[in-house]
Amino acid sequence: ERRIIGCCEVVEDEIDLSPLTDATINIRGVGNRSTRPRLIIENLCVAKEFRRAGLGSYLLHECERASLKWPLGNGEVYVQVDDDNP
Repeated sequence: ERRIIGCCEVVEDEIDLSPLTDATINIRGVGNRSTRPRLIIENLCVAKEFRRAGLGSYLLHECERASLKWPLGNGEVYVQVDDDNP
C-alpha cells in the first residue's frame, strides 16, 4: 500500500516583517515599506507513526534546497508556525 507519510510546501507571498504598532497598517503592504514577496515554508506535517525519525528535518531541508532555485530566491526563507504548534 502506498500512502503519503509527510509533506511540506514552499509558497511565495507578500508579507511584512515590521513590528506591529497602533500606527502601522499591516494589510498586504498598505503603509509598510518592508512588505514584499518572500518565500515561506508552511504546512510541514508527518504522519504520527513516522515522527521522531528525521523525516520532518529532511522535508524542511529539501524545501530549503528547492527555494534556492526559485526565481525570487534571494537567500531569505521564512517559516510559518502556528502559536499552538506542539
